[in-house]
Order: sequence, then C-alpha cells, then structure tokens
Amino acid sequence: MNVNALKIYTMKKTKELIQFNLTKKIHYKLYSLDYKLYSLV
Repeated sequence: MNVNALKIYTMKKTKELIQFNLTKKIHYKLYSLDYKLYSLV
C-alpha cells in the first residue's frame, strides 16, 4: 500500500468510527430518556 491509499483508508475508517460513536451516543440518550419516562409512569 502506498502512503496516499493509506491516508484515504485511515480517513475513511476515522469517519466511520466518529459516525458510529455519534449514533451510539444518540441511541444511549434516547435509551436513557425512554428509561426516565418509563420510571415516571
């Protein structure tokens, strides 16, 4: 693998990781919100 391809690959992977972490955070927030609403009932 040449340096350019490696750079592109790393950037793609980093982007995927960031998106994955964001969705995980959002899901976690929704989950805890559901939990709070559920415990209020």
